Amino acid sequence: MYLWAGAMIVLSWLSIALAYPLGTIGMGYFLGSLSAQVTLAAAWAALGPTSPARRMILSIGWVLSLWGAVGITMSINSGPNEIMEMVVVGVLLLVQWLLVQLPLWGLALGLNVQLRHRDDTHHDARAVELRFSLRHLFIIMSIAGLFLGIGRLVVPLIDLSGRREIPIFVFLAVAGVVMTFPLLVATLMQRMALPCALLSLMFVGGATVAELPLYQQLGGSRPAAGAFIAINTFTAIVVLSFAAAVRLNGFSLQRKPKPTDP
Repeated sequence: MYLWAGAMIVLSWLSIALAYPLGTIGMGYFLGSLSAQVTLAAAWAALGPTSPARRMILSIGWVLSLWGAVGITMSINSGPNEIMEMVVVGVLLLVQWLLVQLPLWGLALGLNVQLRHRDDTHHDARAVELRFSLRHLFIIMSIAGLFLGIGRLVVPLIDLSGRREIPIFVFLAVAGVVMTFPLLVATLMQRMALPCALLSLMFVGGATVAELPLYQQLGGSRPAAGAFIAINTFTAIVVLSFAAAVRLNGFSLQRKPKPTDP
């Protein structure tokens, strides 16, 4: 898993750092890949198979490397005086990283869920398989929809010194959290991963269509309104690609037995 995931992270980092986001597709990949990797970094911090300290260090390093990649592409293509833009991007990456961890740590601490290899289950007689059903997914998507509704009320009220693009990017960060969380959890579940992932993709598509008018209301011309669809599309593709690599290497979300369990 570490080899495949590491190679994908490096390739994605290079594409962000060295490829200038031209056009709708380019901007969609640039922002979508950033959003997806921040979610994946947060998921590693909360649910990864190593110790909490190592997970957190790797996760923070991952997010900082993404910020550095954005800084490289901005310095190459926009000049070295884009300090304010770099600060805004860094804050938004941090906000999304923190927001995604709230529900993920809820799973980790509340249900004792962790990313574990299938061999760990065979060697641990106390392991309890996490039975994930469509009912659980509907609950997660309902919570995600609630947060998206809250975002619809809060984001338009943001006014930071006339910088109109800031509410747009805040909106994209909130939307990234809401849309990637159900998809990530569904894809990594031990059972019913495929139908739950398909249902989550339908949720992403429906939420994209529903939130597009708000994006346009915020003045979504930077990036272009059409890029909003591309952003969510590439976000889903990157999340699914990493999750597929993890699953193909034998890892999935499982209940980790507590020391007090019989």
